[in-house]
Amino acid sequence: RQEAYHEKVARATIRAEGETFSIHDAFLAKQPNLSQLLQYDAYLRESLVDHLTHTLLTPEDMLSGNPPSDPDFRQSAYDLRVVASNESGKSDSTSRSISEPKRAVTAELVRSGVWRNAKARVTKRVILRQHNSFEVEYEIEHCGGEAIDGFFGVEMNYALLAGDAHDRYYFHANNDNAGKLTTVADFGVLEYVGLKDVYLNVALTLRTSEPARVVVSPVRTVSQSESGFEAIYQSSSIVLQWPLKLSSSVKIGGAKVF
Repeated sequence: RQEAYHEKVARATIRAEGETFSIHDAFLAKQPNLSQLLQYDAYLRESLVDHLTHTLLTPEDMLSGNPPSDPDFRQSAYDLRVVASNESGKSDSTSRSISEPKRAVTAELVRSGVWRNAKARVTKRVILRQHNSFEVEYEIEHCGGEAIDGFFGVEMNYALLAGDAHDRYYFHANNDNAGKLTTVADFGVLEYVGLKDVYLNVALTLRTSEPARVVVSPVRTVSQSESGFEAIYQSSSIVLQWPLKLSSSVKIGGAKVF
Protein backbone atom coordinates (compact mmCIF):
# COMPACT_ATOMS: atom_id res chain seq x y z
CA ARG A 1 0.00 0.00 0.00
CA GLN A 2 1.07 3.59 -0.50
CA GLU A 3 2.71 5.32 2.43
CA ALA A 4 3.41 9.02 2.96
CA TYR A 5 7.19 8.53 3.01
CA HIS A 6 7.31 6.73 -0.35
CA GLU A 7 7.71 9.94 -2.33
CA LYS A 8 11.02 10.51 -0.49
CA VAL A 9 12.46 7.16 -1.56
CA ALA A 10 13.35 8.30 -5.09
CA ARG A 11 15.38 11.18 -3.59
CA ALA A 12 17.20 9.05 -1.05
CA THR A 13 20.98 8.68 -1.35
CA ILE A 14 23.46 6.16 0.02
CA ARG A 15 25.94 7.71 2.47
CA ALA A 16 29.62 7.18 1.70
CA GLU A 17 31.75 5.61 4.42
CA GLY A 18 32.89 8.24 6.92
CA GLU A 19 30.57 10.91 5.54
CA THR A 20 28.76 13.00 8.11
CA PHE A 21 25.25 14.31 7.63
CA SER A 22 22.27 15.81 9.37
CA ILE A 23 19.00 13.89 9.37
CA HIS A 24 17.39 17.18 8.36
CA ASP A 25 19.52 17.55 5.23
CA ALA A 26 19.02 14.31 3.32
CA PHE A 27 17.01 11.15 2.92
CA LEU A 28 19.22 8.10 3.28
CA ALA A 29 18.91 4.69 1.64
CA LYS A 30 20.63 1.58 2.95
CA GLN A 31 20.70 0.02 -0.54
CA PRO A 32 20.42 1.21 -4.17
CA ASN A 33 17.43 1.23 -6.55
CA LEU A 34 14.78 1.15 -3.84
CA SER A 35 12.43 3.27 -5.95
CA GLN A 36 12.11 0.33 -8.35
CA LEU A 37 10.37 -1.62 -5.58
CA LEU A 38 7.61 0.96 -5.24
CA GLN A 39 5.10 -0.97 -7.34
CA TYR A 40 1.76 -1.37 -5.64
CA ASP A 41 -0.05 -4.70 -5.79
CA ALA A 42 -3.34 -4.60 -7.69
CA TYR A 43 -4.77 -7.30 -5.40
CA LEU A 44 -4.20 -8.81 -1.96
CA ARG A 45 -1.23 -11.18 -1.91
CA GLU A 46 -3.01 -14.06 -0.22
CA SER A 47 -3.23 -17.79 -0.95
CA LEU A 48 -5.53 -19.66 -3.33
CA VAL A 49 -5.55 -16.65 -5.67
CA ASP A 50 -6.77 -17.84 -9.08
CA HIS A 51 -5.13 -16.61 -12.30
CA LEU A 52 -6.70 -17.11 -15.74
CA THR A 53 -4.13 -16.04 -18.33
CA HIS A 54 -3.51 -16.12 -22.06
CA THR A 55 0.18 -16.97 -21.58
CA LEU A 56 2.22 -18.49 -18.76
CA LEU A 57 2.94 -16.09 -15.92
CA THR A 58 6.62 -15.30 -15.34
CA PRO A 59 8.43 -14.33 -12.14
CA GLU A 60 8.71 -10.81 -13.55
CA ASP A 61 4.93 -10.68 -14.00
CA MET A 62 4.51 -11.49 -10.32
CA LEU A 63 7.12 -8.94 -9.23
CA SER A 64 5.15 -6.23 -11.05
CA GLY A 65 2.26 -6.57 -8.60
CA ASN A 66 -0.22 -6.62 -11.47
CA PRO A 67 0.25 -9.78 -13.56
CA PRO A 68 -1.68 -10.10 -16.85
CA SER A 69 -4.39 -12.34 -15.42
CA ASP A 70 -8.16 -11.82 -15.34
CA PRO A 71 -8.86 -9.43 -12.43
CA ASP A 72 -12.39 -10.75 -11.87
CA PHE A 73 -11.39 -14.33 -10.98
CA ARG A 74 -8.21 -13.07 -9.32
CA GLN A 75 -9.65 -10.65 -6.81
CA SER A 76 -13.46 -10.69 -6.78
CA ALA A 77 -15.60 -12.51 -4.21
CA TYR A 78 -16.48 -16.19 -4.54
CA ASP A 79 -19.74 -17.68 -3.27
CA LEU A 80 -19.11 -19.89 -0.23
CA ARG A 81 -20.75 -23.08 1.00
CA VAL A 82 -19.46 -25.03 4.00
CA VAL A 83 -20.14 -28.76 4.32
CA ALA A 84 -19.18 -31.10 7.15
CA SER A 85 -18.38 -34.59 5.92
CA ASN A 86 -16.70 -37.83 6.91
CA GLU A 87 -13.33 -38.88 5.52
CA SER A 88 -14.95 -40.74 2.63
CA GLY A 89 -16.34 -37.43 1.35
CA LYS A 90 -20.00 -38.23 2.17
CA SER A 91 -21.84 -35.20 3.53
CA ASP A 92 -23.04 -35.28 7.13
CA SER A 93 -25.35 -33.09 9.13
CA THR A 94 -23.62 -29.84 10.06
CA SER A 95 -25.24 -30.01 13.50
CA ARG A 96 -22.71 -32.65 14.63
CA SER A 97 -19.38 -31.60 16.10
CA ILE A 98 -16.57 -31.34 13.54
CA SER A 99 -14.12 -32.41 16.27
CA GLU A 100 -15.36 -36.00 16.17
CA PRO A 101 -12.97 -38.64 14.73
CA LYS A 102 -12.98 -39.27 10.99
CA ARG A 103 -14.41 -35.82 10.31
CA ALA A 104 -13.58 -33.22 7.67
CA VAL A 105 -14.94 -29.82 6.68
CA THR A 106 -15.15 -28.71 3.07
CA ALA A 107 -15.42 -25.06 2.08
CA GLU A 108 -16.69 -24.84 -1.50
CA LEU A 109 -16.04 -21.55 -3.29
CA VAL A 110 -17.62 -20.82 -6.67
CA ARG A 111 -17.33 -17.91 -9.10
CA SER A 112 -18.76 -17.48 -12.59
CA GLY A 113 -17.55 -14.85 -15.00
CA VAL A 114 -16.56 -13.94 -18.53
CA TRP A 115 -12.95 -14.27 -19.69
CA ARG A 116 -11.88 -13.50 -23.27
CA ASN A 117 -15.50 -13.82 -24.54
CA ALA A 118 -15.98 -17.17 -22.81
CA LYS A 119 -18.28 -17.86 -19.89
CA ALA A 120 -16.44 -19.83 -17.22
CA ARG A 121 -17.07 -21.16 -13.75
CA VAL A 122 -14.33 -21.93 -11.23
CA THR A 123 -15.09 -24.15 -8.25
CA LYS A 124 -12.54 -24.85 -5.55
CA ARG A 125 -13.13 -27.11 -2.58
CA VAL A 126 -10.88 -26.60 0.42
CA ILE A 127 -10.89 -29.78 2.52
CA LEU A 128 -9.73 -29.47 6.12
CA ARG A 129 -9.01 -32.64 8.08
CA GLN A 130 -7.65 -33.40 11.52
CA HIS A 131 -3.97 -33.28 10.69
CA ASN A 132 -1.37 -30.74 9.60
CA SER A 133 -2.38 -30.56 5.94
CA PHE A 134 -5.26 -29.63 3.69
CA GLU A 135 -6.40 -30.35 0.15
CA VAL A 136 -7.86 -28.12 -2.53
CA GLU A 137 -9.82 -29.61 -5.42
CA TYR A 138 -10.37 -27.44 -8.50
CA GLU A 139 -13.04 -27.74 -11.18
CA ILE A 140 -13.24 -25.38 -14.17
CA GLU A 141 -16.24 -25.37 -16.48
CA HIS A 142 -16.86 -23.80 -19.88
CA CYS A 143 -20.40 -22.36 -19.74
CA GLY A 144 -20.75 -20.79 -23.17
CA GLY A 145 -19.18 -18.38 -25.62
CA GLU A 146 -15.81 -18.82 -27.28
CA ALA A 147 -13.45 -21.68 -26.52
CA ILE A 148 -11.04 -21.24 -23.63
CA ASP A 149 -7.40 -21.54 -24.62
CA GLY A 150 -4.90 -20.37 -22.03
CA PHE A 151 -3.53 -21.24 -18.62
CA PHE A 152 -4.88 -21.58 -15.12
CA GLY A 153 -2.72 -20.71 -12.14
CA VAL A 154 -3.03 -20.86 -8.36
CA GLU A 155 -0.98 -18.42 -6.31
CA MET A 156 0.09 -19.20 -2.74
CA ASN A 157 1.86 -16.71 -0.46
CA TYR A 158 3.75 -17.74 2.66
CA ALA A 159 5.24 -15.30 5.16
CA LEU A 160 8.29 -16.98 6.66
CA LEU A 161 11.17 -15.13 8.33
CA ALA A 162 14.58 -14.05 7.04
CA GLY A 163 14.13 -14.53 3.31
CA ASP A 164 17.85 -13.95 2.62
CA ALA A 165 19.11 -16.36 5.28
CA HIS A 166 21.11 -19.35 4.05
CA ASP A 167 19.05 -21.78 6.16
CA ARG A 168 15.66 -20.73 4.75
CA TYR A 169 15.19 -21.99 1.21
CA TYR A 170 13.04 -23.63 -1.47
CA PHE A 171 13.23 -27.31 -2.32
CA HIS A 172 11.58 -29.39 -5.04
CA ALA A 173 11.69 -32.72 -6.83
CA ASN A 174 14.91 -31.86 -8.68
CA ASN A 175 16.80 -29.90 -6.02
CA ASP A 176 17.01 -30.24 -2.24
CA ASN A 177 18.09 -26.60 -1.98
CA ALA A 178 16.73 -24.52 -4.85
CA GLY A 179 17.63 -21.10 -3.45
CA LYS A 180 16.76 -18.66 -0.70
CA LEU A 181 13.18 -17.56 -0.09
CA THR A 182 13.95 -14.33 -1.98
CA THR A 183 14.73 -16.34 -5.13
CA VAL A 184 13.21 -15.15 -8.42
CA ALA A 185 12.90 -18.18 -10.69
CA ASP A 186 10.93 -20.39 -13.02
CA PHE A 187 11.46 -23.87 -11.59
CA GLY A 188 9.84 -25.60 -14.57
CA VAL A 189 7.28 -28.42 -14.36
CA LEU A 190 7.28 -30.14 -10.97
CA GLU A 191 5.26 -32.62 -8.93
CA TYR A 192 5.95 -30.74 -5.70
CA VAL A 193 7.69 -27.65 -4.32
CA GLY A 194 8.31 -26.58 -0.74
CA LEU A 195 9.80 -24.05 1.65
CA LYS A 196 12.07 -25.00 4.54
CA ASP A 197 13.17 -23.16 7.68
CA VAL A 198 16.08 -25.11 9.19
CA TYR A 199 16.36 -22.77 12.18
CA LEU A 200 12.76 -23.40 13.27
CA ASN A 201 12.84 -27.00 11.99
CA VAL A 202 9.71 -26.61 9.88
CA ALA A 203 8.93 -27.33 6.24
CA LEU A 204 5.93 -26.75 4.00
CA THR A 205 5.26 -28.78 0.86
CA LEU A 206 2.84 -28.15 -2.01
CA ARG A 207 1.99 -31.28 -4.00
CA THR A 208 -0.26 -31.42 -7.04
CA SER A 209 -2.14 -34.32 -8.58
CA GLU A 210 -0.96 -33.12 -12.01
CA PRO A 211 2.56 -31.69 -12.46
CA ALA A 212 2.50 -27.90 -12.53
CA ARG A 213 4.71 -25.15 -13.94
CA VAL A 214 6.11 -23.39 -10.86
CA VAL A 215 7.33 -19.79 -10.65
CA VAL A 216 8.52 -18.16 -7.43
CA SER A 217 9.26 -14.59 -6.39
CA PRO A 218 9.53 -12.57 -3.18
CA VAL A 219 7.07 -9.95 -1.98
CA ARG A 220 8.95 -6.95 -0.61
CA THR A 221 8.16 -3.55 0.81
CA VAL A 222 10.28 -0.44 1.42
CA SER A 223 10.49 0.42 5.10
CA GLN A 224 11.69 3.54 6.87
CA SER A 225 14.06 3.18 9.81
CA GLU A 226 16.29 5.57 11.76
CA SER A 227 19.29 4.67 9.61
CA GLY A 228 17.48 5.02 6.28
CA PHE A 229 15.15 3.35 3.80
CA GLU A 230 15.55 -0.38 3.16
CA ALA A 231 13.83 -3.29 1.40
CA ILE A 232 12.06 -5.70 3.73
CA TYR A 233 11.13 -9.28 2.82
CA GLN A 234 7.41 -9.85 3.42
CA SER A 235 6.61 -13.27 1.95
CA SER A 236 7.28 -15.76 -0.82
CA SER A 237 4.91 -16.11 -3.76
CA ILE A 238 4.52 -19.51 -5.43
CA VAL A 239 2.40 -19.84 -8.58
CA LEU A 240 1.36 -23.28 -9.88
CA GLN A 241 0.20 -23.29 -13.54
CA TRP A 242 -1.48 -25.70 -15.96
CA PRO A 243 -2.60 -25.46 -19.61
CA LEU A 244 -6.35 -24.82 -19.93
CA LYS A 245 -8.31 -25.73 -23.07
CA LEU A 246 -12.11 -25.94 -22.85
CA SER A 247 -15.06 -25.64 -25.23
CA SER A 248 -18.71 -26.68 -25.71
CA SER A 249 -19.77 -26.80 -22.06
CA VAL A 250 -16.91 -29.13 -21.11
CA LYS A 251 -15.50 -29.07 -17.61
CA ILE A 252 -12.31 -30.40 -16.11
CA GLY A 253 -11.79 -31.38 -12.53
CA GLY A 254 -9.78 -33.45 -10.16
CA ALA A 255 -6.68 -31.26 -10.08
CA LYS A 256 -5.61 -31.08 -6.46
CA VAL A 257 -3.21 -28.97 -4.45
CA PHE A 258 -2.11 -30.64 -1.20
